[in-house]
Amino acid sequence: MKTYIFLFLFLAPLFAFSQEYDYGYNYNNTENAKKDSVYHQGQWRRKPQYDSMWVEGKVVYRKDYVYHEGKYRKKPGKDSVWYNGDVVSEKYRDRIDYETYFMPGVGYSYYSPEQPDSTGNFSGFTVDYLLYAQSHQDDDFGPSHIRFYAKLNLANSDKADISKLFVYSLGLQMSIEKNPKRYWLIPYFGFEAGGISHKTLGNTFAFYPLAGLHVFATQNFYVNLHGGYCYPVNNFEYLSGYFVQGTVNFALW
Repeated sequence: MKTYIFLFLFLAPLFAFSQEYDYGYNYNNTENAKKDSVYHQGQWRRKPQYDSMWVEGKVVYRKDYVYHEGKYRKKPGKDSVWYNGDVVSEKYRDRIDYETYFMPGVGYSYYSPEQPDSTGNFSGFTVDYLLYAQSHQDDDFGPSHIRFYAKLNLANSDKADISKLFVYSLGLQMSIEKNPKRYWLIPYFGFEAGGISHKTLGNTFAFYPLAGLHVFATQNFYVNLHGGYCYPVNNFEYLSGYFVQGTVNFALW
């Protein structure tokens, strides 16, 4: 008899642990599901502990999140900040939110007057000096990028007997988007106004509506490509025409 009792006490625990146990993460084990789980988004999930909570279908630590603008959001880390309601790296924020001054630049321009048979087409290097630029990408009214600059251009005609054309102007560019959330391929429109000087055609005031693209735009580096039309006050039939220009601005320090 003692032998049977000993075998029962020894084998009973082994039998119990050998059985599969359903921990209640399905709808069949109702009692365990009510105690340890909750039915969430079409399936049973473990309930959050006292230091946890649900955020967008996941259990997260409360200390890592903050209630901001109507929803729980992850707190900024060591190198992160709030920007436009989201947590972004400081490096990213500084690339799209800045003000900058006095950046030299160089470029190349091509100018085609309405009567190229008389004057030829002009092309040459351009000095594009950025005086002020800002980028504030948010949902407030107004452009995300504003750029104010001065331009000097000495262009040669493709006709051998035509003298060089000197162009000097001030320009303003404004982005079309108010919150592109990027620093590349940003469309803009703008306006230039200044003078044209030519040995044969004389001097005249001119203005230039334009449209273009910030191929790349950060606080220390700009790549721009735009085109427009020249409207001179004098000699309109000879000096009016289309132009395109590409420039690069860079910070020296």
